[in-house]
Amino acid sequence: MKIRGTYGYSRNVRNDLAAVTTLEYRGLNRYGRYPYAIVNNPPNPLLRWENIKTLNLGIDLGAENNVFTGSFEFYDRRATDLITGVDADPTTGFLSLQMNSAVLSNKGIDATLSSRAKMWKIHWNGDLSVSVNKNRVVKYLRETTRYSQWVGNGLSVSPIEGEPAYPLVSYRWGGLDSENGAPIGFVDGERSTDYTRINQQASIADLVFHGSALPEYFGAFRNTFSAGSLSLSANIVFRAHYFFRRETVNYLALLSPMTKVEHADYRNRWQNPGDEQYTDVPSMSYPADTWREDFYQKAETTADRGDHIRLQDIAASYSFIKNGKNTFFQSLDLNLYVRNVGILWRSNNHNLDPDVRQLPLARSWSVGLTATF
Repeated sequence: MKIRGTYGYSRNVRNDLAAVTTLEYRGLNRYGRYPYAIVNNPPNPLLRWENIKTLNLGIDLGAENNVFTGSFEFYDRRATDLITGVDADPTTGFLSLQMNSAVLSNKGIDATLSSRAKMWKIHWNGDLSVSVNKNRVVKYLRETTRYSQWVGNGLSVSPIEGEPAYPLVSYRWGGLDSENGAPIGFVDGERSTDYTRINQQASIADLVFHGSALPEYFGAFRNTFSAGSLSLSANIVFRAHYFFRRETVNYLALLSPMTKVEHADYRNRWQNPGDEQYTDVPSMSYPADTWREDFYQKAETTADRGDHIRLQDIAASYSFIKNGKNTFFQSLDLNLYVRNVGILWRSNNHNLDPDVRQLPLARSWSVGLTATF
């Protein structure tokens, strides 16, 4: 057993930003035909380097003859003075400025275990890796005037202190209206179908914070069996404790003359009173309401857990000739590889692949023959 530990401190500078005013020339102005420039970066004398502090503690384990080996590592990374966009006083001529305005905390554990065994003529090797990673926004100086700005797909950093850096946030879902099938949201705790008001005035209580849009638990388990000239391996991966936004029907796009394919949820839409007991897909409205569509696309009902276990790949090989001395070949091997075999288990009930959220990943096959003369 070996115990190790490191502590590091580093600083990062953004090469695309400067503390002094910078101009960008744009060529000739179309009105006066004179060369002109814009202020690409306003002066910021308080701009400073980003700071990153990292602590690593690890243990390496091993048994005699490497029958069993493993390692466990804990890391704590804290980034301060991160440069991000913040709202600026409009009288300065800029809507936002890049400033040292955020603090992020990133903690996690990485564990790997390897083992091997032999039973009769069969050899087995197993490799297990498990990781836990949790990042949180500790501080963000940007003030939020509309909480609906937090609602989305979790694909960008959100300035919500105490929440993951990439959170999935939704509008609270109130079901469908029994008279017309319109989706229902909340404003100050009251049910509402005023979608413009929901977007402008929704409070924190009117939103749902699901969790991280990035997996916080993930890993893989590879098994390899070999006997004589035959070898077979399979890799199983898993991801857990995260959420994703699934796609659904969009009437605004469906009514567009450019749309050729409708979403399958269209068949499950509300059509008659009573349908709200069996479906969460709202009725079709004409003309389509942009705010209504935006609310439904980002409502609580379109969020799902992404936890799943996947058979990532299978590889097989067979050696016809090994160390051939009296043959034309030194070695001759046949290889078969299959990738994206399929999902073994998923937590969502819509038969969706959380990694792509639309059609499943295409399964690929490859066959190879390797010869050494």
